[in-house]
Formats: sequence, C-alpha cells, structure tokens
Amino acid sequence: MRNELIVLPKRAHPLIAERIRAGGIEVSPFEDQRIRRYRRPGDSLFLCRRGEAAVELLVPAEEEIPRQIGDFTGVIFFPHGGFFRRFKNSGIDAQLQESIAFVLYELKGEISHEDA
Repeated sequence: MRNELIVLPKRAHPLIAERIRAGGIEVSPFEDQRIRRYRRPGDSLFLCRRGEAAVELLVPAEEEIPRQIGDFTGVIFFPHGGFFRRFKNSGIDAQLQESIAFVLYELKGEISHEDA
C-alpha cells in the first residue's frame, strides 16, 4: 500500500465520507499518533474498513489549501496498524484503497461535469 494523494474540487469536501460509506465501506473518525506530524488543526482523520482491510484517510480542513492554488481539497491515504498487521493485510488493504480511490474519482468526475 502506498501513500496516495487525490485532489478533488473543494465542493466535494463535505461529501467525501458520505460517498465512501455509500460504497459499502465503514468510515469512522480516528486518532493516530503516528501521523500527527501531517495533521493541522481542523483536519479530519478517518479509519476506513471493509472486513479485515483498513486504511486511514486524512482530509485537510476546508480552508487549509490557499485560494492561490485553486478551489481544491484532497485526501491522503495512510496505512493502518503496526508492521505485522500491514504485512499480513497488505493485499486487502491495497484493494480497499483502490475501491476508495475509485469512489473519490467518480465524485470528482460528477462535480467536474456539473461545473462544465
């Protein structure tokens, strides 16, 4: 599993967790001390699970990305658990990450299509 950044239109921000849940994936707020250095006040960290598979998803606060960059937000994937858990479940975690990425790319396409 790799850390991956997906850039989305800012209008997608409030829909991220809802769309992932609609894809049959459990989403719950989470706290992980290992990635504290990546977080800023207002950021959301979610634990996304489907069966034994799990990934962490960091969603920046809505106003964190400067307007000069554009009207965007994003999500960053992080592995969940310790070394042995990640080693044992790396295949199913990667599949879960791909499923979530697919849902987010669909959301990005819908919003981009509406803006056109």
